[in-house]
Amino acid sequence: MNRDAATTRWTKETRYYEASIVRDLFGDWTVFRRWGRIASRRGGFLITLFSTEEAAAQALHEIARRRRSRGY
Repeated sequence: MNRDAATTRWTKETRYYEASIVRDLFGDWTVFRRWGRIASRRGGFLITLFSTEEAAAQALHEIARRRRSRGY
């Protein structure tokens, strides 16, 4: 993969879900997830740390599979 950041966004009529793979300042890989309602400031986020880029990419793949199964 070898990118500094990879972002994927899913949307429904009124909701969105976004996931990014980002390398932090300490060299670890993070999956940053953000979700909420479109046209609203309400929502949430979750940051998960991974030691390798491959593990983070696998997590992003699993998130994408889950989003598709939920109709995004």
